[in-house]
Amino acid sequence: MQNEPADWVDPDTVGLYAAIGIRKGQPFAPDERMKKILTEAVAVANTIARLNLFASCDPRTRIYSDRQWLTPFMGGGYQFLDGAERLLDARMMFFYYATGITPAMAEAKPGTGSAYRDRAKSPAVQGGDG
Repeated sequence: MQNEPADWVDPDTVGLYAAIGIRKGQPFAPDERMKKILTEAVAVANTIARLNLFASCDPRTRIYSDRQWLTPFMGGGYQFLDGAERLLDARMMFFYYATGITPAMAEAKPGTGSAYRDRAKSPAVQGGDG
């Protein structure tokens, strides 16, 4: 953050960072209380993100209704939008799965980009997966 322009992200994101003590031009120096809170938050967030990838409850992730194949590209693109709604769980799912994204990654058209599909569960665990 210190090496980025002041407006590198939107004001809401800057506000989220500031809420935990991350501010441009200032050292990040959380006290022991904040370190404990952040450590616990990381553990919870990691659990949520992992469950979201391996066992999403959102039916829009399913490629087939009777199988475990899924896609994080709900909304059909790299911006994870459904109209004006940002699909936060879908975006989290992809970033946990692949750590980053570019517009070309979301293009699932033959001959361009990549089509990401995943099967994170064993058919034996799920009782079959044709």
